[in-house]
Amino acid sequence: MEKYVLIQLQFALLLIAIVFSMSESSILTEEQGTIRFVSNLTNNEPLYIQVKYSNQIYHTALMKFRESEDLQTVPIVYTCDLWYPKSLQHHVNFKAFEPKEAFFSKCGGSLCIWTATYEGIYLTNIVTNKNVLMYKWES
Repeated sequence: MEKYVLIQLQFALLLIAIVFSMSESSILTEEQGTIRFVSNLTNNEPLYIQVKYSNQIYHTALMKFRESEDLQTVPIVYTCDLWYPKSLQHHVNFKAFEPKEAFFSKCGGSLCIWTATYEGIYLTNIVTNKNVLMYKWES
């Protein structure tokens, strides 16, 4: 009888561990997301993108007018450097993704859309469909 109770207890603990690990993985999934970069530099000037995390280069791209790039993220902070034109005289550095609720609320969810224009870098809130100028180019 004691063996039967011990087996039931082990089984219950195993089920609790499985349920807990499933809830942990769903929390991580909610913190994952997508960074989308869009180039709206109308004179067909190239937009250079360099995305980093932990000072490691994660992605680089050279985009043309109306092109977009999507990057899947894991729950860490991603920073981004953007430059235009070919002389790279206009530059901006910013936090492109952060796995925090406050950051997700700015994006309207886990999709963060950054659009480069001559005025600066806009972030689109996908819930309100509003673009907010977040950063101006440094010259």
